[in-house]
Amino acid sequence: MIKKHSQGFINPISLVLIAFLVIGVGIFFFLKNKGITNAPPSPTESPAPTQSQTENSQIPDDWLTFKNTTYLYQINYPPQFHAQGDKEPPYPPPPVSKSFTLKYDNGEWCDFAIVASTNIEGFRGEIASIREQGKDTESLTTIAGVAAFVFDAQGGDAINRTYYLDQNNPRLRMGYNYRPAGKYSQECADIVTKMVSSFKFL
Repeated sequence: MIKKHSQGFINPISLVLIAFLVIGVGIFFFLKNKGITNAPPSPTESPAPTQSQTENSQIPDDWLTFKNTTYLYQINYPPQFHAQGDKEPPYPPPPVSKSFTLKYDNGEWCDFAIVASTNIEGFRGEIASIREQGKDTESLTTIAGVAAFVFDAQGGDAINRTYYLDQNNPRLRMGYNYRPAGKYSQECADIVTKMVSSFKFL
């Protein structure tokens, strides 16, 4: 009698435990699948755009290309910009220097220039002088895979932003000027940002 009673008592408990176990497992997988479905995709799930994809999405098709075959770099610029000719100021003459300028109808300008130099100590002196004056805001960026110092001038009739590419030979300095609160200040900044993003070594 005791044996039969024990077996009859154990079976219902086992069934209840199994039922709870099955329900618990079902709820666990339901919540897990729901969480995966509703969760936003992580950045690693989709591949990052390649350099060519990024450039194609930023640089308009009608932009022109300037290539410096001496210092082995190229950069794109808008067709409405005037690219400095071989015998035009400002100096030093090409291939050391190249400027791109757009003058707006209201007298504002957007002026971008690149200077190359094998005088590494000279550029280091420029950077040290800017830091010593303490008037510019300094930051770091990467241009064409190369580390670059960025200096933003504070105040004045024109704002200056200068990029120093940390190359050993040559050193490259890129920069531009624009009016601080002008009608076309943001347009100039956007154009120059695209120009800098198009810069690459040959």
